[in-house]
Amino acid sequence: MMTYLLSDYPVLARLAAGRTTATRLDVRACRRLYALATAADLGAMGPEERGLYDSLAASEPVPGSGGPIAALQAQVRADGFRRMADEKAFMDDLSGEPDMVPGPFRVKCLLCGDVAESWHRDCPAPAKARIGVASCACGNVSADSMGFLGYGRILSRQPDSFEVLDLT
Repeated sequence: MMTYLLSDYPVLARLAAGRTTATRLDVRACRRLYALATAADLGAMGPEERGLYDSLAASEPVPGSGGPIAALQAQVRADGFRRMADEKAFMDDLSGEPDMVPGPFRVKCLLCGDVAESWHRDCPAPAKARIGVASCACGNVSADSMGFLGYGRILSRQPDSFEVLDLT
């Protein structure tokens, strides 16, 4: 059976640290460790290690697909998928929604008149902005931003006791 020397593959060695004392791993063990790899790990791989990672992934079946990952990758390439440095721009382009701009979600409580303003954690927010769920002064209405201007979730103790504020 083929084995791989950990010292030849820095990311694999880092993933194996604390999990095994072995210096060489078989294909099965390498696959299991590479399954733990994050996007940062993939970016840190040199060309030789990325080649090993890709070859192991290409020979591993995708659960439920009945075929190897290589076949799925070939299909994706044939369908014209492309990787982009800025995936946010790519996703914005796919959405086709020009009004999907980052911003808060505001809900006015009709009982106390207070506005619950929520900002999403991934959205650039002012210094004293409430990140996550925000509530009005009386606690009747809570707002939870989805990250886009005017989009969010409303939690209310009394129906029809709030008004969504349009910020556009």
